[in-house]
Amino acid sequence: MTYLAKILAEFKLRVANIEPITHNSFSCQVYKLTLETDDHVILKIPSRREKLFRESKMLQRLADTSLPVPAVLD
Repeated sequence: MTYLAKILAEFKLRVANIEPITHNSFSCQVYKLTLETDDHVILKIPSRREKLFRESKMLQRLADTSLPVPAVLD
């Protein structure tokens, strides 16, 4: 099972289509997922643990502003 398949199974995402996003991904794996409900989810898998924590902290800071901030699955 690939790492992507493990993540989809872990979060119980029922995916109809997976589209890799290769431009401007800055060494992360990024996918646009179309769920069976026709909702769209952007899945970003950071390349390093440090990058994950740094981005998570920044998203927490942005959540206190009036800017729209994506939800992070835990």
